[in-house]
Amino acid sequence: MKNHHKHKFFTLLEEVFVSNDPDLKAYIKKTQFIEVNWVYKRFIDLFGQEKKPYLLDCAIMFLGMLHRNFHYNFMVNGTNTDPHEIISYSVKRLLPLVDEVANAGDILLDPQTIKEWLPSCPNTKNQIEQDISAALIDLKKQVHKQFTDEFERQKCTELISFIEEELFKQSNPRKFVVDSALQSLKQLSVNNSKTPLEELQTMIDQYVSELH
Repeated sequence: MKNHHKHKFFTLLEEVFVSNDPDLKAYIKKTQFIEVNWVYKRFIDLFGQEKKPYLLDCAIMFLGMLHRNFHYNFMVNGTNTDPHEIISYSVKRLLPLVDEVANAGDILLDPQTIKEWLPSCPNTKNQIEQDISAALIDLKKQVHKQFTDEFERQKCTELISFIEEELFKQSNPRKFVVDSALQSLKQLSVNNSKTPLEELQTMIDQYVSELH
């Protein structure tokens, strides 16, 4: 949401409605599909497989609620808008919504619909894998620049190689050990100028979720 605010994504969305630029419209459409898919996958992590049939609808409703709350709060408060407050408020409204929809058994869109959207999206599993690989290669380079102590350098390099092997050479990557390795890199204060470790964590979360 901070990125949306920084790059004035909400203003861009409004301009799309009056724009005749097909490339701009296609870009916004792909971005929306990626966002819905990401939230849908996170909801599965949060609410479990038993509620999966209802979570695509819930992801769409949540994003609508979140974006509209941001839009009108920004109209009133401008740059003083507090993203954390709005997100927290929206999430609190989400929790009973998921239970209500699941208990009622109501489904508007079959979650399989999302597979029809994703082939046209750039952020498919293969693209995410390429992005992670590039980030890990850059991270190794950064380690060699940052650490002069050979022991520390080797330790960091081994952690990065372990993450790479676990993600791409295992049929069922163990996310908890990948997370542990990333946490170790953070504790060693490894800095990656191109892809921060927090961003790398997000990409890995999305990649692993695509495997299930």
